[in-house]
Amino acid sequence: MFGNIGLPELLVILIVALLIFGRRLPEVMRSVGKGVTEFKRGLRDVESEMDKATTEVRDVAYEARKELPPPAEEAKPAPPPSDAKPETPPPSDAKPEHPPASPDKPSTP
Repeated sequence: MFGNIGLPELLVILIVALLIFGRRLPEVMRSVGKGVTEFKRGLRDVESEMDKATTEVRDVAYEARKELPPPAEEAKPAPPPSDAKPETPPPSDAKPEHPPASPDKPSTP
């Protein structure tokens, strides 16, 4: 939206700022600069606090992981009894339960 500000637009903005603020323009710009500096400092403080908290959580998790016993081996399922019959799929040449509907006869439920 504001990416296409050219020289004429910038001059108009500067003239309007001079008309509105007059002699106070340097003071106003100094205040804006201080505000931007404070904002950036606040962002840096938040980032450093987040990094510190992340590091603490990572350290606590590492220490907790060291205190846990090693994982036990998983129990393997018992083999089926030797007298059980294995399941076999139906033969492929088995007839379907419902014959397909022919195109010249309407299907009835």
